[in-house]
Amino acid sequence: MRDEKGRPAGSPLRFERVVLARGAGHSPEVRERILSALPHARVDHQPDVPPARVHLPIPPGEDRRTVGKRTLVLGHMGRVLDRNCEPGMGERVVCFPYWHFSAVGNCPYDCKFCYLAGNRGNMKCPAVKVYTNLVEAMAAIRRVADRAEGPVLFYGSKLQDFVALDPLTEYSRVLVPFAAGHPNIRLLFLTKSAAIDGFLDLDHGEHTVLSWTLNAEAVIGEHEVGTPTLTERLDAARRAADAGYEVRFIFMPMIPVDDWQEQYAEAVQRALSAVRPSRITLGGICMYQPALSAMRGRRDVAEDCLRPILDNLERPATRRERFRFRPEVRQELYGHMIDTIGEVDPTISVSLCLETPEVWRSVGLDPTQPACNCLL
Repeated sequence: MRDEKGRPAGSPLRFERVVLARGAGHSPEVRERILSALPHARVDHQPDVPPARVHLPIPPGEDRRTVGKRTLVLGHMGRVLDRNCEPGMGERVVCFPYWHFSAVGNCPYDCKFCYLAGNRGNMKCPAVKVYTNLVEAMAAIRRVADRAEGPVLFYGSKLQDFVALDPLTEYSRVLVPFAAGHPNIRLLFLTKSAAIDGFLDLDHGEHTVLSWTLNAEAVIGEHEVGTPTLTERLDAARRAADAGYEVRFIFMPMIPVDDWQEQYAEAVQRALSAVRPSRITLGGICMYQPALSAMRGRRDVAEDCLRPILDNLERPATRRERFRFRPEVRQELYGHMIDTIGEVDPTISVSLCLETPEVWRSVGLDPTQPACNCLL
């Protein structure tokens, strides 16, 4: 379905410009599908330029970020499959290696606290990207899965919202059956999107996990610019669960806004009334210096809007580490959520994202037995 301007219905896609970069011709059907879905968009050709380096003309009075959010780049991705490795993994933070593949890049949403805003690729070219070499990514996934002794989880587009772009790409219609047909392939897509119609009639074989990032209504309204409401996300999660998908929730970043206890308790109540997720993961602000600088430099962000974030941050010990809330703030946020979840359904598994073993233990969780969002 399309809206009155020919854009996919139920999606955040408002692209005014499409750039056909290096490799855009590798998948002509994807290219034509996107161009036909965006009939009013200007089309530019930069066939010798990789997607991460396309030129974005910036009109007077605008900035690169906002122009990037209105620009879609189609082209070839160099590294299609990679292994996640966080600094301090297994020591300073409870996190484990996982495979992630690239089908799309950057994000059509515009959250004020976005930790991806400081990513080097996004700083070079802040446009939203669709990669044409999906077949190459699938071949790389299959090679890993063929060598594995059991199921392996592959995170779809770690630095993007894959589901938000699916009305344009229709990549779900290729990837979900592909995973269902291999005994060792499991896919995970993390999203804020409600545009999941393309997933609902697929034979997924319970090999695909859909995980929704949720937050308190006040945080969504103030900080998560352009995203679906909590109600819309939960309705999408319910429809996915009804279609047999495993559904997970992650509340991140939790922010201590005014009346945050009531705000997050209400969000938990509404979420668990809509769907019983297989697990819930909790996390706070977790960003490197470039992303923090990008957040503070936004023209549309007043300083008082950022106070609940800035007033609670602690400076990391080294430049290689992330800015986080002070440990006592994280403990209070997580402890409240764990208690609230336990009151509604004490059988749901709860874990923390990118947290220290000390914080895990301080809220009564065992860091040696995690069931985090990105694990099987």
